[in-house]
This record gives sequence, C-alpha cells and structure tokens, in this order.
Amino acid sequence: MSQFGMQMPGAQRARKARMNVYTAIMFCAVLALLTANAIAYLNGSIIAPKDAGAMGPLTIHEKGRVSIAN
Repeated sequence: MSQFGMQMPGAQRARKARMNVYTAIMFCAVLALLTANAIAYLNGSIIAPKDAGAMGPLTIHEKGRVSIAN
C-alpha cells in the first residue's frame, strides 16, 4: 500500500529533527560554559602551587605558603 502513497489508518507521520531557536540558544550556552571553564582554568593555573602539575588549579595552597606566579 505504501507504493501508492497510502498510509495505514492511525499511523503518524515521522517528523525529522530540525534546527530551531532553542537549539541555537543551547549551542550558545554550551560555548559560553566552555569559555568560562577555560578562563577559570587559566586564571587558576596562575595562582596554583608550582609543583602541582596539571591539576594545580584544583589544588589548595598550604597554610602560610601562598605564592603567585609572575
């Protein structure tokens, strides 16, 4: 029956996903969050302890030994 363009009664047409305003807003939000994470990591790496490695921005300074890189 589908050869003649007929559909079964009660069957719904399948709609394809399309881009709309909400997907554009979501894309902008994801970009803003990624940018904020990158900025926070870079600023955290400036004040991080020297010998902490890549996880430096997430570590805590020891009490009395706070130093800021130039």
